[in-house]
Amino acid sequence: MAISFTIQHIPDLKKGEGHFLSVAHDFSSGTYGTDTICTQICARSTLSPADVKAALDSLAWVIQRGLSEGYHINLEGIGYFSPSLRTKTKDGNKRVIEVDGINFGCDRRLLDGVRHVELKRDYRQEKELRKADEKDWTEDALAFAKQLGYLTPNLYRSLTGCSWRRAAKALADYVGKGLLVKEGRGSRTLYHLPPGGE
Repeated sequence: MAISFTIQHIPDLKKGEGHFLSVAHDFSSGTYGTDTICTQICARSTLSPADVKAALDSLAWVIQRGLSEGYHINLEGIGYFSPSLRTKTKDGNKRVIEVDGINFGCDRRLLDGVRHVELKRDYRQEKELRKADEKDWTEDALAFAKQLGYLTPNLYRSLTGCSWRRAAKALADYVGKGLLVKEGRGSRTLYHLPPGGE
């Protein structure tokens, strides 16, 4: 059991152009979806998969309801949930406040259970990331956007194999050049071809 990571070089904004920082990024082995979580819980308990799914569904419902009623949620061994608010100006000077997301603070026990896991540098993935960085993906990315109707940083990553940060930067560059149009914000941001660009 180990967490794979890559070392990536990002611009050092404090030192300016030509200076880079070396930072470690975890490289996901995949995602535990509901079915995997149910299988894992069933393997160490007497609950059936249906019981586990019902419990997880009820947990999500209780968290949503509690947050909607103004409560913060503390799941011992997992973490602390609270709403994230955002203030924006609309129609010149009218202020609108909305729920922008959900804050999550990890419980110390959950962190301690992961903190001492072996870390393994993935040189093969770093090599693939370097290849992705060296290639000009513009033509492929725009063709992908035309085919799907939109792009996101995660879709760009699936195309190029690059990091999320690099994907977001590339898409922002395309917007700056007028090749794509940005719509939405946060996790709901989509990048479309401009009108007439299809």
